[in-house]
Amino acid sequence: MQKGFTLVEILITLVLLAIIADTSGIDESDVLKLDIKARELANVTKKWKRSVDIPEFVLALHKYGGIIPFIAKNGLGALSKLKDLTTT
Repeated sequence: MQKGFTLVEILITLVLLAIIADTSGIDESDVLKLDIKARELANVTKKWKRSVDIPEFVLALHKYGGIIPFIAKNGLGALSKLKDLTTT
């Protein structure tokens, strides 16, 4: 049986950030702004902000430009050490 890809795996491959946030109160027409450093999501339309959870390994991969550039620079074996990556 072939394993499918999870949403997080697809987002990482496409260099899109996977964030965890409370989406209640967000409407389809709302304008949102994500502050990665502050880990904050702002609803510009409704003028509120809330914190978001962005896993460290996702931020590290984003810093590299995605999983493909990360592997190109560090080798395939480095994938096992993703949990040790930090964004500092």
